[in-house]
Amino acid sequence: MDSFHMDTVIAEGTYRKQLRNSIADLVAEYLTDDDLTPQDFLDDILGEVKEWTDYHETQLQKCSTIYLKLNGLAK
Repeated sequence: MDSFHMDTVIAEGTYRKQLRNSIADLVAEYLTDDDLTPQDFLDDILGEVKEWTDYHETQLQKCSTIYLKLNGLAK
């Protein structure tokens, strides 16, 4: 493997490790906060995923409309 590809692999591993550390910090925050319940943690994670899903669904609809208009298939 050449040095460019090796650097990419190392960088990706480092980034993945940073993401994992962020998750670890998040879990620790929820576990050590006496005012939060396990259900709060689950609800918040599910809520965040739902928000991303809703946002990207809207973007997909916009993109599909533009695609159809560019191909003369929609008014």
